Amino acid sequence: MSTPNASVARGVRAVPLSGARRVDPVHVWATFGAVMLVYLAWLFGSWIAGPDFVTNAIGRAESPAWVVRAARITEVLSVLTFLITNYYFVYRPWRRTGQLGTEGLLVIACASLYWLDNCMNYTSYFAQLNSNFVNYGNWVNGIPGWQTPNMGKMPEAIIAWGFAYSSWFVLLPMLAGSWLMRWFKSRYPRMSTFELIGVVYLAMVAFDFLLEGTLVRFHMYTYGGAIRSWSLWAGEVHQFPIYEALLWGGAWTLFTCLYHFRDDKGL
Repeated sequence: MSTPNASVARGVRAVPLSGARRVDPVHVWATFGAVMLVYLAWLFGSWIAGPDFVTNAIGRAESPAWVVRAARITEVLSVLTFLITNYYFVYRPWRRTGQLGTEGLLVIACASLYWLDNCMNYTSYFAQLNSNFVNYGNWVNGIPGWQTPNMGKMPEAIIAWGFAYSSWFVLLPMLAGSWLMRWFKSRYPRMSTFELIGVVYLAMVAFDFLLEGTLVRFHMYTYGGAIRSWSLWAGEVHQFPIYEALLWGGAWTLFTCLYHFRDDKGL
């Protein structure tokens, strides 16, 4: 009885039984990306051309000078971090090889997450940025299914947070988490993948508590809608929900795993 390999060896062409063409996953994701780009162009375009594109200055007159200075410093640091990140991961590789490496592609990918910044308020009020940031309201009323009323006037820090996703708030913690995995693996070769992920998760939770705890202390934003029984400094303007560190630390850990566990082609 002949086998498929024997048939090919005799020069007989093997024909797939179904005749169906294989769908390459990269084409599926590329199509999804194209659809998302069209959607984001519409979302931001309708916001800029609509009635919500207005500066929210509520509370500025009552803000202490140190809060205003903290907002300006945050904006400057975000821009500087963004420029340095793009220089090392986008501009230099592109100039040398004419192509973007994994990190350069992640700069663009992380920037594309920015439209989700206020989605924590999707069904009810949870958090809000300081109005002292440069802001022109935000685009949330254009997000399908948005339920929380009057959120289009909520200040969105287009400089401080607009540059943060592709630099210090998403990308750099992801790269730092990968470095931490490599360090632990080289020092403790017997560590399993699960243990590496666990170590990074604990580190990310601690880092989020330190970073966001500092930001809310300086009134850069407030978790006014947090569950008080699950928050530190409950009832204060700088109250901090414990579950924020647990959840966002988990998000950083997932991003780290996406970057760290890739093959020799960077996939």
